[in-house]
Amino acid sequence: IYTMPNGQKIRKTGGYRSWRNNNPGNIRYSEFTRKVGAIGQAGGFAVFPNEDIGMYAIKALLRTDSYNKLTVAGAISRYAPPSENNTSAYHRNIEKLTGLSINKRMSELTDAELDAVANAIKKIEGWKVGTITKA
Repeated sequence: IYTMPNGQKIRKTGGYRSWRNNNPGNIRYSEFTRKVGAIGQAGGFAVFPNEDIGMYAIKALLRTDSYNKLTVAGAISRYAPPSENNTSAYHRNIEKLTGLSINKRMSELTDAELDAVANAIKKIEGWKVGTITKA
């Protein structure tokens, strides 16, 4: 249940967790996510007040020093580790969806290329809209 800026309460049901949490990158709840706008957590994942802030969180995370010094492949391996994901498939999907070489350094990405990576992550992580009702 979310309280909108006008005070109206809505309930999000169905769809994928990423959509319900306004967290298109399925970023785990942490000090970092609180700093970039998370309002809570559900199932260990950050909950953001809206999709725009969730997308901002992906890009902000990928611009941190721990990601920015890596190649796209290295960043994705850190973001979606093999212990939890099919990271090789993730790499292939990033290349296919963005047209970028996964050997390019994150620090060399333009803002438009970073947007493309964030949108690819949203697609790969799964974003299926459910139903919004008044709570």
